[in-house]
Amino acid sequence: AGVTAAVEKPAEPSADQLERQRLGNFLRAIEPLLITHFFDEKKENLNGYSFAEDFLTATADPATGQLRFTAEGPETELGQQQYHAIRQGGIAQFDRIIRDYQPLWGLLGGNLAKYQQFLEQFFTYPEAAQRAADERKKKLATVPSQPAN
Repeated sequence: AGVTAAVEKPAEPSADQLERQRLGNFLRAIEPLLITHFFDEKKENLNGYSFAEDFLTATADPATGQLRFTAEGPETELGQQQYHAIRQGGIAQFDRIIRDYQPLWGLLGGNLAKYQQFLEQFFTYPEAAQRAADERKKKLATVPSQPAN
């Protein structure tokens, strides 16, 4: 008689494990962009607003699905979906996600005041962008037109 061996199937990852993996992938994808805007080492006036602006350019790598961002690129549907999902979750939830990701929090946590301001800017980008657009319109409206010769 033949001997049958029980073949153990690997355990399916739990929903919690899948969520942690998804968050880890997401944070690894945004980490370079966030660090560039937070530290602004090239003194380009980068901050939470500019981070949001570039975040909104998100595309997915066709081969890996990994998020990519294009500095000063056009907004994408994916970027808008990701950004609105983060805003909907709230600043406290996003803060907790970042603090739980040690590679990133180890770099940001040493400057809490700047970090809090950065998050506030990131979360209020649409309102700030609208105010800036309104200010430009006002300035353009008050510029006297040149008389035609």
